[in-house]
Amino acid sequence: MRKPNPKKGNTFGFLQKMPPMLYCASKKIGAWLLFAMVLMACRTSQKSIPETGRSMSDNSRTSLDWPGTYIGVLPCNDCEGTLTEVRLQTNGTYEVATQWLSKSKETHRKKGNFEWDAEGRTIRLSGAGTPSGDIRYQVVENALIQLDAQGKRIEGDMADMYRLVKHDANADVREKYWKLIELSGKPIRMKEGQLHEPHLILKFSGRVIGSTGCNRLMGAYTLGEGYQLRFRQIASTLMACQDVEYEGEFLRVLENVDNYTLRNDTLSLYKARTAAQARFVAVYLR
Repeated sequence: MRKPNPKKGNTFGFLQKMPPMLYCASKKIGAWLLFAMVLMACRTSQKSIPETGRSMSDNSRTSLDWPGTYIGVLPCNDCEGTLTEVRLQTNGTYEVATQWLSKSKETHRKKGNFEWDAEGRTIRLSGAGTPSGDIRYQVVENALIQLDAQGKRIEGDMADMYRLVKHDANADVREKYWKLIELSGKPIRMKEGQLHEPHLILKFSGRVIGSTGCNRLMGAYTLGEGYQLRFRQIASTLMACQDVEYEGEFLRVLENVDNYTLRNDTLSLYKARTAAQARFVAVYLR
């Protein structure tokens, strides 16, 4: 009778010669090794997903509701500020309107196209500058931050002033040009030849700037819950203002008010529950 050839037949025949306990242990070890190999393969495939694809989908262009109109007052070298409006359209076009405060009531308008950078975080408005250069903005939630010619954040004491805020008539009192229209129940009107209109601008940084109608004013403010608003450290320049008889009263009102209301682009300031001490209307470049 021929003996079976151990090199032929069942490849795993050697397992059959093992004791039962060792045979079962070998099967368990093999199963765990197989599971470990599958787990390592899954982790390797996950790491192979490009990180750039994940980050590129999470940027200002794709994640923010950026189309709309942005307003604010930007710094000016030889005037009180530049009242600025930027309108961005989904088709890649823009409209810019600017007015130099205290110099002229003329509004300058430009239209053109804008482009996003490769990361989808900043935009370049072609031909929007003076006289015809480009302007760059960083797009953040509900705001545009003007950048320098190299596309970097502007630094220095005025850095917080280079911000335009997305327009919403009843959303925020900050970064808007508030023109004084009523003081202690009396209407305020510009006189013939008066160069400066009384106004306030509450910056995001907590600064307040503006004009009494003659002198520049500056100071600080704080906003609190329940429509609380307090001004502090209010100061002004010292030009003689014979035709602006309400200047002193305007400054006193700002020192005393402690709350406000905002309805349909009208800002009213109050002291406790008394009648409105001052009323302002938001000014836009239409």
